[in-house]
Amino acid sequence: MFKVIIACAFLSYVAAQKAGHTQHPHTQHPHTQHPHSTHAPAIHDNFHFIHDAEDNKMIIKTETECYVFDLNAAQQTAIATPTGLRATELALVAMISTGTQTHIKAADLPQFVAHHCGKHKVVGIQ
Repeated sequence: MFKVIIACAFLSYVAAQKAGHTQHPHTQHPHTQHPHSTHAPAIHDNFHFIHDAEDNKMIIKTETECYVFDLNAAQQTAIATPTGLRATELALVAMISTGTQTHIKAADLPQFVAHHCGKHKVVGIQ
């Protein structure tokens, strides 16, 4: 019986030693795609403002269009100051989506406007 107790003790000791050093096989977890939040596409607008003082016009040039505005007397006075210029520019940008648009032929443009609009589509806004 003493041999059985020793054998059990020995087996327990060996099992305990092996348990401390057992290496578990590395299993790879399946790669799952985690949900990502959706991002709105980047939107970029570039406006280039050009003042034609001789013909009292303001040109707003974008990547594809050239918008031409006739400046009224109040706008002509306002653009003499930085604050007035900024207010006039903002008002004219708003008019792009709210004003009446008319396509203008290059031949009908003053030379200054034609030069700055180049090959862009020219749109008159009122």
